Amino acid sequence: MAQRGFNRKFEPLKILSEEKIKAIHKGVLDVLENTGVRFESENALELFKDHGCEVDLEKMIVKV
Repeated sequence: MAQRGFNRKFEPLKILSEEKIKAIHKGVLDVLENTGVRFESENALELFKDHGCEVDLEKMIVKV
């Protein structure tokens, strides 16, 4: 059976170092935990709340 799609024959570009990737990841986790993300869907807010996340229903902010 023939393969479909594109097979890359070269290594992807490495724009960021591992250290910078880890710093971005740490920053994202910090925002999710301390700042939170706004969700305008009441269903989403309830789902996060039901699964143990900190939810401010008035401000529509979820902290993971």
